[in-house]
Amino acid sequence: MSIGCCLADADTFTPLEMKYHILPIECQIGGIYYDALFLDTPVKPILCTRAEAMSDLRGYGVEPMLRMLSGDRTYRETHNAMFDAVDELEIMRLMGHHILSYFAL
Repeated sequence: MSIGCCLADADTFTPLEMKYHILPIECQIGGIYYDALFLDTPVKPILCTRAEAMSDLRGYGVEPMLRMLSGDRTYRETHNAMFDAVDELEIMRLMGHHILSYFAL
């Protein structure tokens, strides 16, 4: 398993900072995309635990972003795939992105 984060300029969408965490313990299980974990990425991967990655990236998850953008300090993420999709759509709306930013199914 890996976790990537890319912070970009709000006007140009040019990446300003990137982080790429690989969680070795989770990678031992393998999976169909295991080979993609170690591609030549723009930044050096950080091998760490999930807790270390979350600590390094605190504040960039769906829950903190929706709280910040909506002003609703009581919002709690459900961690359900359907609700996650709706939450991500709400983030796009709050950031002023047009619905056509999404691909049609």
